Amino acid sequence: KVEKTISDLRENPTIQDWGLQIEAAGSVDELASKCNLIVTTTSAKEALVLADHVQEGTHITAMGSDDHGKQELEAALLGKADLVVADSISQCVDHGECFHAVKDGSVDEESILELGNVIKEPMLGRSNDKEITVADLTGIAIQDIQIAKMASGTLIGGGCDS
Repeated sequence: KVEKTISDLRENPTIQDWGLQIEAAGSVDELASKCNLIVTTTSAKEALVLADHVQEGTHITAMGSDDHGKQELEAALLGKADLVVADSISQCVDHGECFHAVKDGSVDEESILELGNVIKEPMLGRSNDKEITVADLTGIAIQDIQIAKMASGTLIGGGCDS
């Protein structure tokens, strides 16, 4: 199944146009140590991506921890990150990756930035290519709608009219 998925992805014209490399990893740890962009969308109940396996310059977007009891990232990873951004601080501290990191003391809630503020003031975001950044996305309807609008506009070729 993995080889078929890899083959299908490699044949995808967009993947080819962008020059992306597609390969299988033997484990999540191996994957995390080789990538500089990680997107998690699982229903995991315990951390899959560990702090020690993430290299400098990596950005992680975690979307699977959208309910109580879910966790994809080790709490220490958020503590190791130079920047932690949440789609909604109150929501993420209640049941996102930030919940686990704040609960165990890896991150102070006051250090978490809200995505809307980073979009409004880009200087709040990543300041260099060596920083580890984490986006904790638990799901905010209006943001999801705007992302879908942008993605569909890009796919259709019309850009985005926010």
